[in-house]
Amino acid sequence: VDVTDNLTLTSEGKYKIDRMFNVVNKLHDLFICCSMSDENECRLICESASNIGINVFIYNNMLAYDAWADSIKDNISSSKIILCLFSNKSIMSKAFLAEVNASKKLNKEIFPVVLDKEVESNPTFIELLGDRYFFRFDRNDPKTSIAKLMQELYKHLIRLG
Repeated sequence: VDVTDNLTLTSEGKYKIDRMFNVVNKLHDLFICCSMSDENECRLICESASNIGINVFIYNNMLAYDAWADSIKDNISSSKIILCLFSNKSIMSKAFLAEVNASKKLNKEIFPVVLDKEVESNPTFIELLGDRYFFRFDRNDPKTSIAKLMQELYKHLIRLG
């Protein structure tokens, strides 16, 4: 079962996945690590990426018995690029940091996106990324930011094959 078969758009314009089944064996182009407080940017990125043919792994409403950590690790493993949305909230989230660290341990291609400029001077951010390239997303101009981000993602995917 493809994860998109279980994906629905609610009347509030939010995505909802009732359950996930057998998505581990599917190779995804993109896995997005983010904080729930950044769901608007995440949703915009998901929609935009899907519209240009990028296959995005989306998770939401996972229940405890869904073996969250194992499922996330498996889906990180099956994704070409791990896009990490760094914000003031996400940098404080243990779950977010666990996903970023799992991605690093698996030697995955990490594509950092900074939503809040203050994060750039955060010691945790610096420790996680060092001198790595990151993309600055301007929340005041999401249309321009999303267009540039899609160009960058597409280039990365072509490079990765």
